[in-house]
Amino acid sequence: MTTNKAPHDACGTYQLYLSPKDDSFLCEAGNFCYPIDSIVIPNLYNTNAEGLINDGHCEIVNSGLSLQCKCVLGQFCLENSTSPQFCPEGYFCPDPRQLPKPAEDGHFVQLSSLGAAAGAQQAMSGWYYQEKCAQTSGCPGYCNTINSNPFVIILVVVGVFVFFISYQLKLKMTSRKVKHKADGWERAVVKRLSLKVASGLGDDADAIAAPAADESGAAEGITISFKNISRTLSKKEGGKKILSSVSSAFPASTLTAVMGPSGAGKTSLLTTLMVGDFDEGGSVTVNGEEVMMNHFRSVMGFVPQEDVMIRELTVREIITFQADLRLPAKFTYAQRQERVNVAIHDLGLGNVENSRIGDENSRGISGGQRKRVNVAMEMVTMPRILILDEPTSGLDSTSSLALADSISNLVKRDAMTAVAVIHQPSAEAFAVFDNVILLIPGGKVMFAGPVKDLMPYFDNLGYSCPTKTNPADHALNMASGIALRTNASKPELTPAQICTEWAKAKGADPQSIEVEGESEGEGGSEGEGEESEALTNVKQCCLCLPKLILGIFVRMFEVVCRSSTLMRRELSCCLKKDDKREVPGFLTQVKLCFNRAVTQYYGSWYNVVVDMFVHLVMGLLVQGSLANFGFIGSYQESYCVTLDAQFTPTCIAAQYFPYVAGGGFSIWAAAFACMTSASQTFGLETSTYLREYKTGMNTFAYFLGKWLADIPRMMILASVFYGALVAEFANMETTGFFYLNYLLIYFWAWPFGYLIESWVGYRLTPLYSVIVALLMLVIFAGVNTTLLPDVADNLRWLYDIWGIRWAMQALVVGQLKGYEFGQDLDGNEVPWNDITSTLETYGYETPEMKRMFWNQFAIGVGTVAAAGVFRVFAFGKKKI
Repeated sequence: MTTNKAPHDACGTYQLYLSPKDDSFLCEAGNFCYPIDSIVIPNLYNTNAEGLINDGHCEIVNSGLSLQCKCVLGQFCLENSTSPQFCPEGYFCPDPRQLPKPAEDGHFVQLSSLGAAAGAQQAMSGWYYQEKCAQTSGCPGYCNTINSNPFVIILVVVGVFVFFISYQLKLKMTSRKVKHKADGWERAVVKRLSLKVASGLGDDADAIAAPAADESGAAEGITISFKNISRTLSKKEGGKKILSSVSSAFPASTLTAVMGPSGAGKTSLLTTLMVGDFDEGGSVTVNGEEVMMNHFRSVMGFVPQEDVMIRELTVREIITFQADLRLPAKFTYAQRQERVNVAIHDLGLGNVENSRIGDENSRGISGGQRKRVNVAMEMVTMPRILILDEPTSGLDSTSSLALADSISNLVKRDAMTAVAVIHQPSAEAFAVFDNVILLIPGGKVMFAGPVKDLMPYFDNLGYSCPTKTNPADHALNMASGIALRTNASKPELTPAQICTEWAKAKGADPQSIEVEGESEGEGGSEGEGEESEALTNVKQCCLCLPKLILGIFVRMFEVVCRSSTLMRRELSCCLKKDDKREVPGFLTQVKLCFNRAVTQYYGSWYNVVVDMFVHLVMGLLVQGSLANFGFIGSYQESYCVTLDAQFTPTCIAAQYFPYVAGGGFSIWAAAFACMTSASQTFGLETSTYLREYKTGMNTFAYFLGKWLADIPRMMILASVFYGALVAEFANMETTGFFYLNYLLIYFWAWPFGYLIESWVGYRLTPLYSVIVALLMLVIFAGVNTTLLPDVADNLRWLYDIWGIRWAMQALVVGQLKGYEFGQDLDGNEVPWNDITSTLETYGYETPEMKRMFWNQFAIGVGTVAAAGVFRVFAFGKKKI
């Protein structure tokens, strides 16, 4: 006997197959009957007819020859049925005594596609009621699918864009207010600046642009002298000597150029001096006292060759961040803003101060303007020492001259000590510099002195600068060994020979710039009767510590200080207190990094749209695998006992349980998309991070600020993914719990993206995210095995520390609980499916949902902490 389902344009025609009937005995509708001797002995339930009767499942009929057993919810048993039958696909069974009913318009029935036991040709649904379609979907009558409606997706997208537009309007209003104030401040600041510097007064909290002052109040410059600076690379790096006994000085209030051909060690010289990583025998003095240059890090500015800055921010935002981060903590907001306005005015950036820097995807300011911003980022911090690495590279001659002239004027006005590595400046730009140090390959000095004395020195050697030749080009030709003597009858000198001539001309201290107030051999003596200032201060510290006054410990401590850059930074208590500033504290730095990250991400249309698109696509891909999910439990015990042993395991197992594979796929997709997006947080600004770290920014403050700024981003992207996911998913859990589970997946998977990016780099993170997410899914989410395999109790924690294990359990348990109980015809709650045995079979526990959510939250916090620590160690070598 068959019953045809009414056809429908969208869904086609379906056949309803009924189980066989046996009219040889009577069996009431809503029950199924079979002879008592059909029970297989022994069976997995270890029961017989008497046991089934005592348990209330069955009763004896037909004069004691048969058992009559009840059909459960989701099944139907017509009169004289010999076995229970699950409600078929596209139908629901409100009354087990009647034929299944097709879904009505505006309703749907949860479906499956699994054939019934014993080879029957029906597809099972096991549903006892029809569900009304939610606003997120549409269901025509007699249909076995849910037609998705993009209502949720549209709602999420609209909400995000309303927030984004509001934030953009706020940024524009803030920029206008700042610009209005800046216009009023500019003239007053410049006038006040000139008066303060001219008078030589330098109160930190009042004279915004004046140099630092000593105790008497008089402005004092910093003169850096160095003697016998050599640097040999380690054997691992090739063992090459890149600096050879370099001795010279950077006088105060002057701009010194370091020149030479490629491989001459120009940048290596500055790096070695600042870090202190030079060979034994060298020394560095500041104003005649031997100290370690790292002590001056808070008042030192370094302008890298590359324009290292965040391209999504405006000129003013970038300079303001540096001012807030590095100016003394006692500066008020108004004073910091005043200093920003001074820097913008000094570098000629007023016409682009509210323009974004720009990158390959969005047009921004010009290359020359970026160079000026690069310098302004350091000038705004009122540095005492300014190091510039090829500031004019990539600029035309006019722009190079303008930039060099601006830097020279600021150096003299603010009493700075400035050093610039330059490659091939124009004649006009070269003339702006006060002093020059000319190096040859191998790190030897060919000349060190005032720029005005360079050409006369070469004239004396017989290498006059040809007419119409740039003096800087002639100097590089000399260092490269390609210049020709004016008098061809005399033999040519090699660059090494010219270095020897320079050493002879300078006598006992052959390679130094004469600095007024300093004599030869001052500072840096290594004699037994002389002790450096650092060693004296070490002794003073050790006097405070009993039993540590012995000279051997003092000497050991000095050696350690000389060899370890990191220790030099941390043990500054033993050094002379000179120019150390109190920069903003940890929480203030967290706030600054948070505000900048928010502006950086939400201030860009491109970032938001691309991020949302990736997660929307992933959600739409997953929703197809979750469409029409359902659950059909095992057959009842009263039926399984009649089957042969080979069919019993199939009978007692869940007949349809797609949540393991489908749910696992959705969690994997969410974790993968999450890790990929998280890699952008730090991966695109590693150079910026390293630059700011070297100026004193706290690494953990930076990390925490960026992570806090990512939390709203996680919520937005999780909402987009969830909106696409639920369009065709019949959720049996409350909407809040279901959404919270995916939100927590984003919470613990996001820092995994940080970890992967720190390990393999930004470009390879998407590839490794696929692998990591799959490994977690297969090993810890029970997709390839049970969720909790048989392991020793002391190893159980290896599974409990993974967020994916609790996310999978929350998803599966939460959904199956909706199938555990139903209502009979009288409205009473009755058992529907045996979910406990199914969960136990697959290794799932049934704790409270709150515990599973709290576990995911705790794992997310722990992963964030691990990502922060790993980042510190991963970039440790680069930071030093």
